[in-house]
Amino acid sequence: MARVGVFVCHCGENIGGTVDCARVAEMSKALPGVVHAVDYKYMCSDPGQALLKQAVEEKKLDGVVVAACSPRMHEPTFRRALQTAGINPYFLEMANIREQCSWVHDDPRAATDKAIDLVRAAVRRVVWHEPLEKRYVDILRELAALAQGRIGVQTNFTVEQEHRLLAGADMIVMPSQYEPCGLTQMRAQRYGALPVARRVGGLADTIDDNVTGFLFDEYSQGAFINACARAIDHYRHPQVWTAMVKDAMSRDFGWHRSEMRYRDLYRRAIAAPRWRR
Repeated sequence: MARVGVFVCHCGENIGGTVDCARVAEMSKALPGVVHAVDYKYMCSDPGQALLKQAVEEKKLDGVVVAACSPRMHEPTFRRALQTAGINPYFLEMANIREQCSWVHDDPRAATDKAIDLVRAAVRRVVWHEPLEKRYVDILRELAALAQGRIGVQTNFTVEQEHRLLAGADMIVMPSQYEPCGLTQMRAQRYGALPVARRVGGLADTIDDNVTGFLFDEYSQGAFINACARAIDHYRHPQVWTAMVKDAMSRDFGWHRSEMRYRDLYRRAIAAPRWRR
């Protein structure tokens, strides 16, 4: 992906009253990969979407950054616009310059500089996007229709919903190819939902194989299925499973312990003789 378009929304005065949207668009033109950048009063409006579609077609864009409000509000709107224009709807990255810039800053210069930084980050990110398809969602919805009351499908993620699902689950599968950190596996263990995950990044750091979850190494279907089979075998032995659940729920992933260690480190550093610092 090397042809990115940047669209900066004024959102009336919600953004434009604090952020210099024209300057954000102008600065975006100098970013690597950006071939088109423009600001408009209301990008979510029909004329704004038409502007986006026209640019995608005429400039042959294969990536789009929209600097506007929260993605929770209008990300689906812009994805539909991209799809209508003929490119994958997931070649979109949004920079939230309303809630994260204009609404939290009184200084127009600071708000504008921050908006430029957010757009720069979004451009750097969108070039790594890959096309996604919804075929898995459709398959799951078909299964849900066939097994009503046993299978449910919800595609709109919320943290509250995640907690409710983890609280009611026995296991969670996380066959990630990459995972620099991750909170879900830690939350799952606190709820007693044992994770089946690939031994990578933060997953490997926070899950003890055969103690608080089940890990596998090779990023392959066979390795994943074997780990799932191992988890199911443990689940069939209630005493073993209960012991693992209790161990997982007793794990402390909070900041309190880390905070105390940092405090101890700083105290020792301050107390050390000057020549040893």
